Amino acid sequence: MAPRAVALSFALVALAACDVGTVGPNPGGDDVPDVDAAVVVPIDAPVAAVALAVSPATETTTLGTEKTFTVTVTSSHFTGPVTLAATGAPAGWTVTVQPTSVTLAEGGSATATVKVRVPSNGTPAPTGQALAIAATGAAVSASGDATLTVTNDFIIGVGQVGGGTHWGAMNGGTIRIKAGTRLHIRNDDNIAHRIHTGGGVGGFDHQGTSMGPNGSYDVTPTDGSDIFYCHDHGQGTGQVNLVIE
Repeated sequence: MAPRAVALSFALVALAACDVGTVGPNPGGDDVPDVDAAVVVPIDAPVAAVALAVSPATETTTLGTEKTFTVTVTSSHFTGPVTLAATGAPAGWTVTVQPTSVTLAEGGSATATVKVRVPSNGTPAPTGQALAIAATGAAVSASGDATLTVTNDFIIGVGQVGGGTHWGAMNGGTIRIKAGTRLHIRNDDNIAHRIHTGGGVGGFDHQGTSMGPNGSYDVTPTDGSDIFYCHDHGQGTGQVNLVIE
């Protein structure tokens, strides 16, 4: 009987040496880190923005004309109004934005026009003039450029328009151009015409011969003022006043 008693005693001692209790979450010690099961990973919200496009990007014209650019503004995660403006035009040019404000829906787009009027005596831009067009709203903005090239030319057509009047809307009117501007008088008719001048404008002589259809008379006035009209058909068919500045 002695050997069995010794074995039983040894088993009880071994069992008492083992920690069989329940271990709680880091019970006062630093060996086991706390674990927070409620950690939230933030997700970035979409960024509100607008984009602006100009069409056409470039245009070429002459003095005394008007050109139109179309502006398209597109929304990305943005809803609300944006204001449109155009800057960069030389003094004397007239720039009109219509409308000056558009309202965008989420993911939508809106259009506006930018009209640029260059007077006959305005500043030419033979190498191109950049116009900055901007769209601005609450916490959003975008910009784009339009380039307008303006050659140092003024063009007027001669022809029997409106029952014999040679100069159309310019009949009886006044053209003002700067010294050094090329005056291009174009025959838009199916018969010949000849330009008459009285010598009051430097660099603008009486035309030597009549010009046929699609012909032109090109001069570069330097100073003075005078009238001109068609020599072949007489002053009664209309005249134009020319002033050199």
